[in-house]
Amino acid sequence: MTGIVQQPNRTGPRFDFLLDEASTERLRRDPSNTRYRIPEGEARYRIPKIPAECIELTNTPAGS
Repeated sequence: MTGIVQQPNRTGPRFDFLLDEASTERLRRDPSNTRYRIPEGEARYRIPKIPAECIELTNTPAGS
């Protein structure tokens, strides 16, 4: 899955993650996905509260 790391959660080292269009479509069509219901018209889906250790940064954040 690829996308954009968004704001951190207030409860700890977790971040919201906005999937890109291809990853949104892949998650929508994945038969093993029983957790996230993505409407057909939604191009990009936000997954809340992803633990920081599950995110691999591949681009340097702006301003770094």
